[in-house]
Amino acid sequence: MQLKYIDPPIYSASAANQKSTFSKITATCWSNNNRRLAVADSDRAIHLFDETGEKRERFPTKSADGKKGNKYYTITGMVFSPDDIKLAIAQTDEIVYVYRLGLEWGEKKIICNKFLQKSAVTCICWPHLHPSEVVFGLRDGRVRVGNTRNNKGLTLYQAESEVVSLAASSDGHGLVSGHLDGSIYRFYFEDTSNGSGNEFVYGDDETIGNNASISNVIGSQKICIHSSIPYCLAWGNNSIITAGPDKRVTFFSSEGTLIHTFDFSDKEEKEFSAIACNPSGQCCIIASWNRIKVFNFNIHRNMWEEGDHLEIPNLYAITSACWKPDGSRLVIGNMTGQVDWFDACIKRYRYKGEFEFTFVSSSQVIVKRLSTNVRIVLKSLFEEEILKVNVAREQYIIARTPLTLLLGDLESCKLSEIHWNSDDQKEKFYFDNPKVCMVFKAGEFSIIEYGINDIIGSFRTEHTSTFLISARIADKETPNNEIDLSGGNKKVAYLIDSHTICILDLVSSFTIAKITHEFKIDWLELNGRATKLLFRDKQRHLYVFDIKTQKTTTLLTYCSYVQWVPDSDVVVAQNRSDLCVWYNIDSPDRVTIVQIKGEVIDIMRSDGCTAVQVDEGPGTVNYDLNEGLINFGNAMEDRKYEQAANILEKLSLLTPETEAMWRKLSEVVMEDQRYDIAERCFAALGDVAKARFLRKINEECQKIRESESLIEPLDHWIIKTQIAILNKDFKTAEQIYLEQGKVDEAIKMYEQIHKFEESIFLAIERGIPNAQEKKQKYVEWLIQSKQEDKAAKIYEKEGQYIKAINLYLQGGFPASAANVVTKYNVIFDSGTQDKLLDTIADALSKNGLFEKAGEFYEKRGLYEKAIDAYRRGKCYRYAVELSRNAFPELVVKLEEEWGDYLVQLKQVESSIHHFIEANNYVKAIEASITSRQWTKAVQILDGMDVQVAKKYYGRIARHFEEIQNLQQAKKLYLKANEFREAMEMFERYNKWDEVQSIAESYMSQTETKQFYTELATKLEKKQRFKEAEKLYIKADETDLAINMYAKNHMFDDMIRLVAKYDPIHLKQAHLRIAEQLESEGHLRQAEHHYIEASDWKNAVNMYRNNDKWNDAIRVAKAHGGPTAWKKVAHDWARQYTGGEAGVKLLFKLGLVEDAIDYALDGEFWELAFEMARSNSNMSHKLTQIHMKYAISLEEANNLKEAEAEYINANCPKEAVDMYMHHTDWENAMRVAETHDPSLINYILEFQADLAFQNREFEKAEKLYLEARNPEKLIEKYKSIHRFQDAKKIAETYLGSDYQRKVSIEWADYLAGDKDGGNKSPRALIEEEERTDNKVRDPAAAARMFAQNGQYSKAIDSYLGFDWSGESIEYLETEWINAVKLTADHLQSRIVEVVNTITRRLIDLKRHQTAVEIFCMVKQFKEAVEVYIKQKNFSEALDLAKRKQPELVSYVQEQHKKFLQTSQNPDDLYQAGNIAAAIEGFGDKGDYEKCLTIALKHEISDLLTKYSIQYVNSLVKEQHDYIKAISVLERFGVPIEKQMIALYREIVNRIIWTSIQLDQINVTDIKRCRDMLKSLIEGLINSSTTIPVFIIKLLQITHIYYVKDLCKQFDLYELYAKNCISLCRYTDEIPPDAVFFEAGKACEKMKWEGIMFVLYNRLLDINDAVEEIELNEEYQGQDPPVIIKGTAELENSDFQGTDVPYKVPIPVVQMIDEDQKNIITNIVLQKSMNTDFNGQLPKSPCPNCRNPLYVANLSCPSCRTQFEPCIITGYPVLNDQKVQCTNCHKSANRNDWNLFIMKNKRCPYCNDLQLTV
Repeated sequence: MQLKYIDPPIYSASAANQKSTFSKITATCWSNNNRRLAVADSDRAIHLFDETGEKRERFPTKSADGKKGNKYYTITGMVFSPDDIKLAIAQTDEIVYVYRLGLEWGEKKIICNKFLQKSAVTCICWPHLHPSEVVFGLRDGRVRVGNTRNNKGLTLYQAESEVVSLAASSDGHGLVSGHLDGSIYRFYFEDTSNGSGNEFVYGDDETIGNNASISNVIGSQKICIHSSIPYCLAWGNNSIITAGPDKRVTFFSSEGTLIHTFDFSDKEEKEFSAIACNPSGQCCIIASWNRIKVFNFNIHRNMWEEGDHLEIPNLYAITSACWKPDGSRLVIGNMTGQVDWFDACIKRYRYKGEFEFTFVSSSQVIVKRLSTNVRIVLKSLFEEEILKVNVAREQYIIARTPLTLLLGDLESCKLSEIHWNSDDQKEKFYFDNPKVCMVFKAGEFSIIEYGINDIIGSFRTEHTSTFLISARIADKETPNNEIDLSGGNKKVAYLIDSHTICILDLVSSFTIAKITHEFKIDWLELNGRATKLLFRDKQRHLYVFDIKTQKTTTLLTYCSYVQWVPDSDVVVAQNRSDLCVWYNIDSPDRVTIVQIKGEVIDIMRSDGCTAVQVDEGPGTVNYDLNEGLINFGNAMEDRKYEQAANILEKLSLLTPETEAMWRKLSEVVMEDQRYDIAERCFAALGDVAKARFLRKINEECQKIRESESLIEPLDHWIIKTQIAILNKDFKTAEQIYLEQGKVDEAIKMYEQIHKFEESIFLAIERGIPNAQEKKQKYVEWLIQSKQEDKAAKIYEKEGQYIKAINLYLQGGFPASAANVVTKYNVIFDSGTQDKLLDTIADALSKNGLFEKAGEFYEKRGLYEKAIDAYRRGKCYRYAVELSRNAFPELVVKLEEEWGDYLVQLKQVESSIHHFIEANNYVKAIEASITSRQWTKAVQILDGMDVQVAKKYYGRIARHFEEIQNLQQAKKLYLKANEFREAMEMFERYNKWDEVQSIAESYMSQTETKQFYTELATKLEKKQRFKEAEKLYIKADETDLAINMYAKNHMFDDMIRLVAKYDPIHLKQAHLRIAEQLESEGHLRQAEHHYIEASDWKNAVNMYRNNDKWNDAIRVAKAHGGPTAWKKVAHDWARQYTGGEAGVKLLFKLGLVEDAIDYALDGEFWELAFEMARSNSNMSHKLTQIHMKYAISLEEANNLKEAEAEYINANCPKEAVDMYMHHTDWENAMRVAETHDPSLINYILEFQADLAFQNREFEKAEKLYLEARNPEKLIEKYKSIHRFQDAKKIAETYLGSDYQRKVSIEWADYLAGDKDGGNKSPRALIEEEERTDNKVRDPAAAARMFAQNGQYSKAIDSYLGFDWSGESIEYLETEWINAVKLTADHLQSRIVEVVNTITRRLIDLKRHQTAVEIFCMVKQFKEAVEVYIKQKNFSEALDLAKRKQPELVSYVQEQHKKFLQTSQNPDDLYQAGNIAAAIEGFGDKGDYEKCLTIALKHEISDLLTKYSIQYVNSLVKEQHDYIKAISVLERFGVPIEKQMIALYREIVNRIIWTSIQLDQINVTDIKRCRDMLKSLIEGLINSSTTIPVFIIKLLQITHIYYVKDLCKQFDLYELYAKNCISLCRYTDEIPPDAVFFEAGKACEKMKWEGIMFVLYNRLLDINDAVEEIELNEEYQGQDPPVIIKGTAELENSDFQGTDVPYKVPIPVVQMIDEDQKNIITNIVLQKSMNTDFNGQLPKSPCPNCRNPLYVANLSCPSCRTQFEPCIITGYPVLNDQKVQCTNCHKSANRNDWNLFIMKNKRCPYCNDLQLTV
């Protein structure tokens, strides 16, 4: 836990009261809602602050006697109630007051409870799970509780000594108390150990003893004794923390077991005075004098640990501490009256710049929105560590712990925590519903409602689109606003499969509906109340499903947009140009249609307006909806019928929509017996009768109310009767009338509604007079009015059957007459029976009642007539039954007739059985198929002839395919011998195993392979790659499978197949993938493949090229070692960062020494000093830094500062040299005297030398003597032959020996005058002095002796003259002359002279001259030794080979020894041994550094040597041809014969590889061209014959380059010509790619003749590619073989052209199968066109006029050669010839002008050119 002091303090009592005395803070506490902080001071006042620390209120407290001014008490504690409305204050005057503060600032403060005690109150707490029970401790040892509901108190338990501290548990179930004797008691209100929920029970003001607990848990218990008085007591994370005057902090378990003790008694610590635990109980602070100690609970180790403590000077004793409930603030008060606060958190960070996460404990996080400062506390209820917090959609919180998942809504501030396994963290969260979060994991959706700590529902589905899942959390519909105890209305609709919707009740987990649909469903949504479901299928049909009635209704047959209007049951949908609105979805036919011109994009509802937003092209238009109709639906759902009626009445027009709404309202209110509103409804609908009738009912109800009757109007019999009549329930009305004795009213009711029969029979039943007479008159009236049937019914009821039958017949109702006969078994007179029955039967037949007639005939035994009647009446059932007994032979015929009749009636299914009974199976199967009785059809077919049944199997199989009964469909297809249809069926359903099974069973092997390949190609297009792969492999087409994955960027699968089936090309595959991924920007994936291809350097270069240097360093460090990654770091610093930033970068990367060197190179001196001084390992660099800084200052002429740096570098000589260089002798002398007195003579001698040089001999003499170096003075004099001055100095300052020596030399000098010659050396010198010639020539005397033939003296003079100070060139010349002289005249002294002179030359580092001298005298071994000592073994070896071959082995042996013991080449380079360093780097393979140094020092032989080695390594070993080109670009192209073939391989590989990868890099090809140009120039300069293929390759690369330029500038004609020109070089480059590109270009230019010829040749090449197999010996070769052979092609089309017919065949085809098929079709179409003449274009030869192919560079007839055009590659014609003014390359004028107009530059030399 980190505590940070917040300045300024919240409160200072002394400052507020302007007192100089202290005003101690006695208590502090926070409200549970984090909004208020209460502070009590020694003035007994309460100060209230808001959460920002601003003081808002203050109020004084009262004493126990009610007087505000009483000062004889102290506030000992205070605490807020759990609901934050009340504040309890404990006082020493034996009382506890509870103040009501309210929830808002400014509310009046009143005392709502007071608990008067018999002893002083010492402490107080309020467990948050007991909102009405405040607990306090007393001085007499009692712990009591005050009940705020009844204002009564009682004692919880009694201890033996005073209560000094109280603390409630964090879970709110218990508390602990500390006592003066050190004892600690624990009390539980309820049993929390087993979850039984037993509660502590207590009565009024009674004392419960220490052992009066219900169990070992409930009640009080003494659990431990602290070592001192526990003034500081807290109950944290399952631990009780105590501290006191003994400076010990002790942690006990909840059971009183000692956990840990921190003893601070032996430290400078004062007694502890305050304690506070954070809300999570995982951090505790204990305060003392000027110090706060922090203790943290380590949840991983399950123990308390001491954290950092805070030392706060002048804080004094801390008297009170409390923690803000959200854990973000700690507040302390001290004895001076000051209240300070601290920011408390474990960590804090910002999320996306919009939210701030503050971890106040491991299980609690405060999430704050930075824009509004709105905060929410995220806390794990299970006290699990919160590992990660995210915010989705700027509103929803997702937090994870090891065992749970926390979800929250920042708007509603609702949080949920559920048990969750988050190991893989592969969940997907859906926040589309504001009330719930849906989490998808492992195929299952879990629904979590915000605010509920449980998953309310889960379901499995594969359809995870938010358009296919709809969850609704709505209020449960309850009548009369009853309270819902059922858990609410919570439903979710989702798809079980694409055709089936499931609606799940989340409360009961019961599936309440399943909707199976014919088509796939693409959208669904429940309404807000979860009573209806809208859904749409793929056919764009829109449906609504009523959950209550379980009915589906079609709304639209085409719907492009649909949505519920927010917060209503109104539906808006679009049907093409119609906007459809259903204001009452219960009446789907009532729809409002509005014409619109665009597409609906949204529905907006705000401020009482609802509009549909339509995009009409230029802008959007809003179409307003009827808000009244929308509100009507809401009112109906809320059962606010009065409001609904008012809304409809405001809509004056009665539209179909409003009519449907009035009707719906009328139905509902009638059910609810709201007849007043029903009257309004029927009046609005125009139903005057019902409205008037309801008006009477309402008036009658009003009368009953006014009569003050005790009966409710709706329960009154009059109202009940009227309602029954209104509902047409006349029997109920009659019953009510009769119960009330109102018979006349009942009869009158029937008469009013013209139900006379009921009134008559009721009158007869009740014995009303004249009832029979009325009945008779009524019957007569019925007969007169032609209502014989009604009169017959009356007679039938009375049993007068004959009369009834006659009346039925008279009225034309023979069926009724027949029914009477049949029903009552009427007995007739013998005379009239037959006649009457015949009459009935004839009447039945005449009236078409054949069934009744048949029955009559059958009963009379007339079976033939009966059957005929049945057949006429289509009553085949009776006919068949009768025939079975009477005429069995008619049964088959009747069954077939019956079946035909049923078919006519469209009851085809019923006809099947009858056709079967009639043995007509063809009709039966047709009927089965027509009625879709497929199973029965199959059963029928099984019994039919195979040939007859065969034609039906396919039809039935297609049905089973439609219903996805594929196995049955398969059987039927196979029975019909339609196996291809079966395969296509399984193909449609992606059942590839079945397809393969059928193919293998019914097709040949060749057909199967072809089928597999075709099927795999289809699957590939459908992106069903796994199935396609299996088929390709089964078809033995692994290359196609690999190419499939490559084309679709599925590189892992591609590599898997290559590794399995073509492991030889695995590395090449990795490289190809890596390069492709790199070009597409997928660098991390490209890195993986580079590494797999063992080409980490390319991975590094990739990251470098993309400015991802950190990744480049990571790869280099992992795979290239320390040298590699350091080099990358240097490149980063140098190339992209530079300057001071580069230095800091290197330092940051840990390359301190390199950073310092880089800083020195960039002259960032302060950085260099800082880094060297801050790193103890770099102290040795300080001297170098000072030195280089001094040199820089000297160059800047800041001599004083430079001097100081030279001195700091311990280099006073350099400082002296600096001043001497500037002739500042005074400062030079000062530095020497101060820092190195030995340099004084050095300065004097330097001055003397300068004076002597200026011929200031006196000054020089004085200075030499002052420097005490007379010898040098003498030598100086001798050097200018002033022997007299020399002798004088020798005599004055030196001994006799030296004097004698000078005398002898003078004599020798003078002896020169006696020798022959024109002039003596002395004379020459004196002459020089006389002419003031200052040029010294010490060897002049030797030359004179040699001229005079005194060779020995000459040699002595050569060897003896003073050569110090002379130029090395002069010495070399003279000493070589001495060697020549000795060799010519004194062979006896040759060894002496050579050894002396070579030794001197070697000392002067003139090794090459020494070697030459040794070679002059044929001492070759000594010459070789010179080279060997200088580690220049290449020169030594070369010398040995040229002069003495037997020394070669010796040199090689010495070289080998050197390499075994040699230094680092860097050290050799630093030492100046350049050649050895170069060879060292070369031998180590560090060619880059080797060649860089050789180029820098212009050592051409080594540059050539190692360039060749490097290029050979790149090509032969690494196969890195691009890098080889780069090396040749940078270091030159070696003109060596053995390299010519290598150059050819490089260019060929680059061209072939780039074409194979389908990404020709013209830049690389241009680099090849430039390399070839350099090669040719070198060959010309060295007079070497240029190979023909080199010139050809130059032309190829040039044409590729120009071709790309033409394509860039849209010069398609020139582009096509270049493509055609490349065809003449197809013996060097990929022929199929060249002909393909040329054909495409001609096709675009519509040059169909040449296009046809080119495509024809391409097809020949592709056939050759497929026919020629790569030999096994070349498979898997590294580098991979690109050509698997050659083919001689049919050449009739190209006869007489320079296009080769013998071409190389590539290993891999350059064009895919689809392109090949297209080209084949083109060629076939052109070939079949008799009018088409496909041939090459020709023109007359300029020389012989014979026809010549326009792209030929030579004429086959006259052998004339043409120069290729540098623009197109076509031959340059004399009359068109133009030349570049710079490179003089030729071109055709028209092509040149066309190109130069676009590009402005010559394509060969890139020089600016003009059109001609």
